Amino acid sequence: MDDADAEGQHALLLSNYLFGVGVVQRRRVAFAVIQRDPILSAFYDSESGDYSYRSARRSTMAQIRRVAEFGDNEDKELLMRTMAECCNSFNMRLGVHAILFRTTINVFGSEAQRDEWIPKVDSFTVVGSFAMTELGHSSSLRDLETTATYDKMKDQFVLNSPTVTSTKWWIGMVGQTATHTVILAQTIVDGENAGLNWFILQLRDLKTGRMMPGVLVGDVGAKAGRDGLDNGWIKLTNARIPRIDMLMKMCTIDRDGNVDGPSHPALMYATLIPERLTLTFASKVTVGQAVSICFRQDWDHLGVSEKLSPARIAQLAPILAGVVVLHIAEKSVMQFWSHFEALGDDPSSDEYLSLLPDVHAMSAGLKAMITWWTSDVLSTCQQTAGISSRLGASFGSVSRLIGDWGVMTTGGGDNYALSEQCSRYLISNMKRVFAPQKKPLTFAGSVFYLNRAQDIIRFSAKSIPLKDSSKLLDWCIGYFELLTILLGKRLLSGVKDRKTFWNEHMIELNRLRFGMASTIVIIHVLLQLISFSCVCSGSVQSRSPISSTTINDTALFIDMRCPIWAGRNLQVIVGLCHGGRSVRQDRRAHIKISYH
Repeated sequence: MDDADAEGQHALLLSNYLFGVGVVQRRRVAFAVIQRDPILSAFYDSESGDYSYRSARRSTMAQIRRVAEFGDNEDKELLMRTMAECCNSFNMRLGVHAILFRTTINVFGSEAQRDEWIPKVDSFTVVGSFAMTELGHSSSLRDLETTATYDKMKDQFVLNSPTVTSTKWWIGMVGQTATHTVILAQTIVDGENAGLNWFILQLRDLKTGRMMPGVLVGDVGAKAGRDGLDNGWIKLTNARIPRIDMLMKMCTIDRDGNVDGPSHPALMYATLIPERLTLTFASKVTVGQAVSICFRQDWDHLGVSEKLSPARIAQLAPILAGVVVLHIAEKSVMQFWSHFEALGDDPSSDEYLSLLPDVHAMSAGLKAMITWWTSDVLSTCQQTAGISSRLGASFGSVSRLIGDWGVMTTGGGDNYALSEQCSRYLISNMKRVFAPQKKPLTFAGSVFYLNRAQDIIRFSAKSIPLKDSSKLLDWCIGYFELLTILLGKRLLSGVKDRKTFWNEHMIELNRLRFGMASTIVIIHVLLQLISFSCVCSGSVQSRSPISSTTINDTALFIDMRCPIWAGRNLQVIVGLCHGGRSVRQDRRAHIKISYH
């Protein structure tokens, strides 16, 4: 078997592992359907003379209508996911409807409400949106001002936006499209605040598209990215809905105004968790497209065949590896979410309530780390690509990807705020570790390793042969566990009063969040490990399990997943990874990191 055949086998093995044996061929069919369909393949080009954000919206919504025509089956689901990989605006529009709107009903709705609404969502009988963020408060839920006051006489809730700052702002799909929304509001019963609850509110008439009584919606207009998504705002003045349109799985209000639940206020945050976890999917797709553009830039621009320089390989190799790591991370976190979501059938159960803070902290830390990492590597890709026509404003450019990705560091929760929430959770657990205890403590979930805190502190860095990948991975896990515990211990030693502590140690707390998130996924360490032997001493062609197979198959994987942008023979990228030459790996290479 020659090298080309071997590399092809590596690509097939990795693809089958990542997607499943049967899914790989179905994905290729889905990409072929998109390329041949005149509506699905009509991606807007911001360099064309007739371009406007309105034309981008029309194109994206036409694509959603086209996909909806394929019926309800696995092929339609795969086609929707594949389209989401091809177009960020399609991805966001579909995500608002199928993830945010649908998940909120699924998580907070009673069985009867789910039976009524989920079929309407899946068939696109209604088009949904997610109205949480307010103009004056962003995603700070405790400060939200929108009210839903119960009217016993008419068995209805009356929704109001009492101030300008209570305007629901930057709500996806609201500008022109959404017929309904799930809206989070302070619930007022008999003059008392019963806490935050979710309500289903109809925004527009299904036949005429006119706004419903008491509802005023507007469009925020053009944005820096994702032009195909119509973000808008909502202002309510005595908008009335039936009592039964309050989602009542976790909190119920009967005809007489008796309130039951929720058992824990934090339950209202649960709908944000899947949105943050699904960013692993969005990140791997966006970065995969950017890296594909970078690899093709040298050898495809103006038909010139030129190999990537070792310096560019050194920049791109960790990013290539990162896409594969993110793919594996996505599978893991979504499996975990599915398990947690299943527990939501009884949200008052001890297991559900005990896991909720951990799941929230984990999603917050991962969201911050992944979105910041993606922003950084997109900038690297832009610099690596050099001066090229592909750096213009066209649909397939890195610059377009940067514009589309920008909102992710603040959407779904500001990264700095999420970092603080993640750090707060970890600090609270570490206080238990280092406080005098009469009984042994037990930790679960993402902080399970704190059960071994004293042993981890005695962890020692040793020289690990690079080819011994199993020991190397264990070493990395232990190293990040150690860094997290030592940093937490150092921070706790300086606590005087709570307010001063948080204000004076925000940088260290952000590092602590990074340590926790990295311990969960170990993304950054794996990136460096996988790429280390590829760029050591220039560039490397290695046959070790951690090097050659991973680097080569990662490149092939990215090219396969983005045929609309890459669209060339998969083997070409393998040559680019090696810089067009054969270099040997030093089998004596070791890694050693010292710390104090």
